[in-house]
Amino acid sequence: MTTQKDLLGIIKTWFDQTGGGGLILPDGWFGRPYDNKHILTYLEARPHKVLLELDDLLLLIFTELRTARIEGSLLILTDFVQCVFDWQEYGSLEPHTTVYQEGTVKFIP
Repeated sequence: MTTQKDLLGIIKTWFDQTGGGGLILPDGWFGRPYDNKHILTYLEARPHKVLLELDDLLLLIFTELRTARIEGSLLILTDFVQCVFDWQEYGSLEPHTTVYQEGTVKFIP
């Protein structure tokens, strides 16, 4: 069984090795494909939650995240009960939220 400490270790290792990357949400790319390099600005585990913040503006809140793995150059996060993507627009800081009940979140260097 993968512990939350293991999950955080995999996520941190990927960001340490790559410096960041593009974000693919369960419904597709965030922004133009291969155009953005998001950096990890906060990572924390809470009971039943993993909080992953990018660029001080994009927050992914995973409930019961069970799988984080590195496949080739990709970081893949899957097997979660829910993922809330809470983000603010660059520049205007207008807030947005999307909730995913299934799917896969990928990071591409």
